[in-house]
Amino acid sequence: MNRREFLKTSAAAAAGLLLGCSPGPAIGLKRRNLILVVSDALRADHLGCYGSPMPLSPAVDALARRGALFTDVMSAAPLTGASHATLMTGTYQTRHGVVDNNGTIPEKLATLAEVLGDAGYRTAAFVSNVALRPSNLRGIERGFNPYNIELPAVERNRPSSLYRSAKDTTAAASGWLSKNDDSPFFLWVHFIEPHGPYELPEPDLLAQVKNLPRIQGEPPALPILKSNYQPNGIPAYQVLGDERDPRQYRLRYAARVRYMDKYLQKLLDHLRRLGLEDDTLVAFTADHGELLGEHGYYFMHSTTVLEPVLRVPFVLAGPGVAPGRRLSVPVSNADIMPTLLALLGVSAGAAANQIQGRSLTSVLREGTTEPRPVYALSKHTMESCVRLGPLKYVRSEAAHTVREGLFDLEHDPGERRDLSRTRPSDAAKLKELLAKFMAQNPGVLTGAAANPAPRLSDEDRQRLKALGYL
Repeated sequence: MNRREFLKTSAAAAAGLLLGCSPGPAIGLKRRNLILVVSDALRADHLGCYGSPMPLSPAVDALARRGALFTDVMSAAPLTGASHATLMTGTYQTRHGVVDNNGTIPEKLATLAEVLGDAGYRTAAFVSNVALRPSNLRGIERGFNPYNIELPAVERNRPSSLYRSAKDTTAAASGWLSKNDDSPFFLWVHFIEPHGPYELPEPDLLAQVKNLPRIQGEPPALPILKSNYQPNGIPAYQVLGDERDPRQYRLRYAARVRYMDKYLQKLLDHLRRLGLEDDTLVAFTADHGELLGEHGYYFMHSTTVLEPVLRVPFVLAGPGVAPGRRLSVPVSNADIMPTLLALLGVSAGAAANQIQGRSLTSVLREGTTEPRPVYALSKHTMESCVRLGPLKYVRSEAAHTVREGLFDLEHDPGERRDLSRTRPSDAAKLKELLAKFMAQNPGVLTGAAANPAPRLSDEDRQRLKALGYL
């Protein structure tokens, strides 16, 4: 057995031991592959395995049944670029400095693809949102070969907004999988759906979605907003013809969740046909959620740190993951990179010093763990928050006015009752945690961060504006 074979065998055995399960025979044990699927703007509560009564997600639900599901996952940001910078480096905005959909992941921070590439993995990314072009989010492509972001589609009412459908992204990723050799691989597949505007890519999608009740007190029609970040209206980039009924928009959002799930299933079916399922760890998550009327905010995500824009799914299935696990510990998407590396048995190497998240393998093994604080930031509303167990502390500096509040998400999931006066000791504890976190990079929300964003071309600014990000 040569040195590379020995390293592969040792790494796979180590991964088995991390989860307290038998690593199997040492000789000839293959290193695990990894597929990471990210669905854009997907709320966890629209998946059946997270409690949705609508039949939207048979593929994700089946994945959860044969693996593990984390019920309480908070994205570090309600924006694609900032969230992906966290996902791919295991660090928060106070370290990577990306707080918007344009920014630069610092060279000193290794990405998940770079770590796995150095460990001998073939890597590929198939991405479908213009916000993830390397000209917008510099460094996101590092370690991937290829980094495929062909965007052939133009939205009907937004000629500067380019994207690729889940159907086309699945076809491209499946083609790459078909060329697989015996090397371990890391494949990242990013679906633009259910991100708005909520057009229907297939005409029968609405028939697959149960009707949704109207929110109590909600008007039957909403005006069109002049700004993307205002409440009580439809953002201009989301408007679908003459439709103004918010319930119809929610139905179409749900239909796009169903569409994404359909093509996730096709990707997983292709993996199975190739005989790769048994050796492949599959991770499914989202970059952020979506507001569908909560606190008067409709069909947007890049504003506030309310739960609907931060709560995302995280499902793991494959070798080394016990089936049927539901884990309720609050975690962050900063935890995903170290968790995946640990499950693969790959050392983070020098990147271990950068990672602010934690590996969740002990949670997978034991089911519970001591709660740790997790954080999120929203540049557009100058908001920051910290979660510790069921408690969430929020600070807003919008319009030069500081507002703070403490919420108990277990008893008040809608974040309506500020408990900072009735539970002052809890408020003080979380306020101090958040202050220490923000002190790591004091200018991160004001534009004076240690890692300023690059200058955008006029073309890129137009495309991000069309997506509702500027």
